[in-house]
Amino acid sequence: MRRLLLFSQLVFFIALITCWVVAGADKASEQGISYYGIYPPTVPIISVGYVSASIGLWRTASYFRFLEQSNIVVFGLRYIALGLIGLLLVPYNINGYWHVAHTTLAISGAVMQVAMTIVLLRPLDSWRGWIAFAVQIGGGLVAFAALQDWNFGYLMQGETIFQIGFGWCLLELTFQVKKLPFMPRLMKR
Repeated sequence: MRRLLLFSQLVFFIALITCWVVAGADKASEQGISYYGIYPPTVPIISVGYVSASIGLWRTASYFRFLEQSNIVVFGLRYIALGLIGLLLVPYNINGYWHVAHTTLAISGAVMQVAMTIVLLRPLDSWRGWIAFAVQIGGGLVAFAALQDWNFGYLMQGETIFQIGFGWCLLELTFQVKKLPFMPRLMKR
């Protein structure tokens, strides 16, 4: 499962870097990663990244199903996975309603990512996980400060750092979950 998660995260970030090379970062810095979902040359590239990340998160949810708080974790990771597809299907540039729907999906997904990280980190007690969480929060604060009304044009950079932190947390936590004393027996099921 860890390999699938790592692979899906790598595909997402390679797609993001490719979009940056193709379209540059000027507009994306102001409008966020979602800009690559409306700029025609990058739509197929970022779609591959989003779908890959979505599949990785969906499948990773089952890896955490034996934890005490599994209902919350499985729901949260699958909500995020579906939200990524939703972000592709609800472009923000059609009109104000689509913009609000897109922004709501993005913010609720980010809040869910923070919640999942906290829920998973608390019982597992991983110092590397907490460092990754600090990276995630740092990126979230940059992205929050870069909301379009505040004229601080680093939205894409903040979102990218946030996603790096979240992916790092999930990968670290897959190592921690495997170390739990009851996991080897449960994983054979």
